[in-house]
Amino acid sequence: MAYTIVSNSPTQASPTKTFLHGLGTLSFSYSFYLLTTWDSAYSDSFGWYFQLLTVVGLTLSLITFTLGLIADLTRHDGFSRTKDAISLLATPLEVMIAVLYWSIKFHDPSLLMPADLVINPWADLGYHLVPAVLLVPDLLLYSPQATITTRSMMFTSTILAVVYWCWIELCYYQNGCLPIAHLFFPRTSRNQNQQVKMRTLLLLGGMTPDVTALYYNIINKVVRTKLGDRASAPLYLYSANLEEMIQHAMKGDWEEFANVYKKPIKSLSDRVDGIAICAILAHKVAKELSDDSSAARVPLFHIADCLALHITNNHPSMKKLGLLGPKISMLDSDDPDFFVAMLQKAGFEILIPETPEDIEEVNRGMLQEVAKGVAIVTDSTRKMFIEQAKRLIDRGAQGIILGSTDLGFVLRQEDVGDIPLFEPAAIHAQELGIWICGGEDDESP
Repeated sequence: MAYTIVSNSPTQASPTKTFLHGLGTLSFSYSFYLLTTWDSAYSDSFGWYFQLLTVVGLTLSLITFTLGLIADLTRHDGFSRTKDAISLLATPLEVMIAVLYWSIKFHDPSLLMPADLVINPWADLGYHLVPAVLLVPDLLLYSPQATITTRSMMFTSTILAVVYWCWIELCYYQNGCLPIAHLFFPRTSRNQNQQVKMRTLLLLGGMTPDVTALYYNIINKVVRTKLGDRASAPLYLYSANLEEMIQHAMKGDWEEFANVYKKPIKSLSDRVDGIAICAILAHKVAKELSDDSSAARVPLFHIADCLALHITNNHPSMKKLGLLGPKISMLDSDDPDFFVAMLQKAGFEILIPETPEDIEEVNRGMLQEVAKGVAIVTDSTRKMFIEQAKRLIDRGAQGIILGSTDLGFVLRQEDVGDIPLFEPAAIHAQELGIWICGGEDDESP
């Protein structure tokens, strides 16, 4: 029994055939170009995007229309016959892909990709509808006389299916996971089909709310980068009243300051694997919180340790650092467990504004403006911070530490040229995110 495609149709000689083949070649080529711009789990995996049946179909479609266009331009019978043979495989495959994809998408799009990811509508059509729409009329209307037996067609299709199955098995062996539609977009780990057990972290925040939100966002960005766009960090967040904490700090009442954070630690210490304080100033009581019986069960990750390690690893020759922040953070170098002293123990020389008047002016800008939000900061205060940073650089500072993360919203890298600005909170949060994902073997990030 033979299946005969349109024979001696007048449309076989139609000029629109060349136009159709050219249009298809451009469309399919552009779809392949888009693949090179999408960063996903497949980008670096064995087999690239060719693990996906959609891309296999797109490949056959591109070959079909490229050969068709060459045959139209050269009138070469060999190209035409080869194109017809591949078209008999590509067309039913693309029709099947289109029917399955759009049926599932209309029923439940989340079965195809995460709900928080949106594919460009034109790209979606280019991958899952346009190939079928172009291949069907080309096969039925623009193919020369061609005959193929049912047995031959079934045999060829079976061979294609077996080859694809073997290919997927090879990719599975190399990558350790099967190609799943959900993985098309988010970048995930090599063992992406395995559930990753993350560590749970308690964030002690509120100083300020903007910085606390920065910690939350950076940590979750790291987790999503490592584990996929639907992953999020298991966190407990306690946000203290900023005004209350500032009053305790200004009075030097560090016992009451610490008590504010001891309460959530006591109630949550058996549910978390680590604790982090979301402010440099609040690390004034880090040792007390660590030594407290309720806090001793889980490690508290000090911001100065993370900053010192980051600078040592990324700027090994850097030893002299400028510091701008609240007066307490800049002057309290006698406390061996606070910020400045810990950096000094790590081998760094710390420079602060030279005169008492400069220190008071920086402190005023921090407490009266920066701590209240970037919208409150005046142009004159911003210029003051830039000038103080430049004075530290003139005295030999190889980098500037922002002693309050809120200062990062005011003083920017372009304000100080090539001298690096270090945001301890951003570095701290980055390392915490890695630790949550199990990125370190020991207990510290």
